[in-house]
Amino acid sequence: MKAQMFIITMVFLVGLVFTVQQILLQYVFLDLPAQFQRDDFYLMQNIRDAFNQTLQVSNCASAPANLGELADFMKQQIGSKYVIDLENTLSTLNCTSFGTNNPSLILKIHLIGPDTDTRNAFNLYK
Repeated sequence: MKAQMFIITMVFLVGLVFTVQQILLQYVFLDLPAQFQRDDFYLMQNIRDAFNQTLQVSNCASAPANLGELADFMKQQIGSKYVIDLENTLSTLNCTSFGTNNPSLILKIHLIGPDTDTRNAFNLYK
């Protein structure tokens, strides 16, 4: 009898917690501008960060291979929702500018999605 009451009490408490969560969820919803609600904004930032991190851990000899492998991996993993074009990014790699104020890589991204066609360029420094 005690086990049955325990199970009934747990089911009731789980239902109560779920209900309170659903009621409070509307109060914690962020009011973001429309440009931040699009996936392409975050996707662009993540691509830039991945290329920047790869550039930082690469030396001049390994950078072309590492960046090329990352570009191929991203094109495969982006999924069927988006098409990514990196617009000859590897040809802009400049090893002589490592450690200077000149950009080491000019990352040009063209992202095509269901409701978007976004282009952006980033200067990456090592």
